[in-house]
Amino acid sequence: MHSDTLQINHSFNIEEISNLLLEPYGFSLLIKGPAGAGKTTLALEIMKTNPEAIFISTRITPKSLFTQFPWIEDFVKPENIFDASQVYIPETNMRNMNLHMKRLLYYKDIPDFLKIIYERTAEIQNPLIIIDSWSAIIELNNENSKQKSNQVQTEHIFVEFMRQINAKIILISEENRVKLDYIVDGVISLNHNIKSGRIRRELRISKLRGQEIKNPIREYSLFNGRFRALDTLNFDIRDAVAENFHPSSDRNGGKLISGIPNFDTLLNNGKILGQTTLIERQGTIEDENLQVFMSPLIINHLYQGGRCIILTPVNYSVNSYYAALEKITSMNQLKSRIFIINFDENNEIFAEDDIFDNKHKKLNAFFQYLQNESFFFEDSKKNHPPVMFVLHLDTIEYKFNGVKFADILGKFISYIKSTGKIVFFISNENLDVTGDIKILANKHIVFHEENSSLKIYSVKPWSPYYGLILNQNHKLIDLIKIT
Repeated sequence: MHSDTLQINHSFNIEEISNLLLEPYGFSLLIKGPAGAGKTTLALEIMKTNPEAIFISTRITPKSLFTQFPWIEDFVKPENIFDASQVYIPETNMRNMNLHMKRLLYYKDIPDFLKIIYERTAEIQNPLIIIDSWSAIIELNNENSKQKSNQVQTEHIFVEFMRQINAKIILISEENRVKLDYIVDGVISLNHNIKSGRIRRELRISKLRGQEIKNPIREYSLFNGRFRALDTLNFDIRDAVAENFHPSSDRNGGKLISGIPNFDTLLNNGKILGQTTLIERQGTIEDENLQVFMSPLIINHLYQGGRCIILTPVNYSVNSYYAALEKITSMNQLKSRIFIINFDENNEIFAEDDIFDNKHKKLNAFFQYLQNESFFFEDSKKNHPPVMFVLHLDTIEYKFNGVKFADILGKFISYIKSTGKIVFFISNENLDVTGDIKILANKHIVFHEENSSLKIYSVKPWSPYYGLILNQNHKLIDLIKIT
């Protein structure tokens, strides 16, 4: 079982920016967005890639920066944080006075500011300079020079000078000025919104001269004060699970265990025995990616002595479902405790009686059939952990097209509750039956794929968004809380 205290790998994972930092030439990158979007946090994560990077702060003092972002102490040299706030606060510790005075930057206007930067970085090859914020520099320049009409020309000269000295400059701005977008070499916009109490954060790369933009939109989290972009689904996440999955026979107090951080937290939030869980798929998430979460859950349940009855999704044969499980562990000793149903392959489910000309009655008979454990398992009378059902409702809607079966589901859910069993209904957002299950289920977990990223959250009971990341240190699938 993992929790929010899991050690998250924070290696910088935005490929386009990483590639840009490796280039030998100078460039300018604008990071813009509203307050609280994570602009400074992103800039500090970028700074982590270069031990000689310089951070010029116009909003807060270096001391406050280290207080607000204590994790930067591990890689940021105190002498590389400069105070350009123009507010003098005496250093109370005399031992730090020398460093304090060296870090103060006083300037009158942009030309004066440019001269100071050049003097401070002259000995550094291909320097990385972060200015937080550029808006404050411009404000002071306009106040002192009284040349606001020449602001665009001044910015153009500044950016071009940085290119000429092969400096990589990152400008942070709260303003959304289109003219500045044209001047700089790259533009990244950060934004966030709140829906149903859940925060969603989006990074948008609208421009990167000389670089291919493979993923123009990335979602991200600021969990624990760190910037972490969600990983894209352009890698085979099944391989990451297959290489590192270790079945667990520990029942852990009867809890459900997938071994995937925070997914287990969602699964075990509330009552477990007798629970009905709706797993709703939104977006274009494929069956194979959903199996990354369900297969470990099923296998661990089997290893704990439990039994599983599974109805395959559409276009999944019994053998292909077994193959998905076999991908992460051998099923040789587990097959006696699992029964996989495919309507086209398990014809014995339905008798040839005239009564079954009625699709509704035929479907009702199927759910009655599921309740007969002795049909599936020879040792059904022995003391086992509860049976787990994993039923893909797209198969039922495909087979029984047009049949309304909320009443049948209601009876089956009552059976699950009274016998202490567990059922997972896997459904798509566009299926008619999904609306019925939302009402009947006591848990409702959503898998939402958007912008090649996967978010998971619980509707009932409520949870924040969690995003899929790959912990590269251990090659493990993690879920990070989006805050």
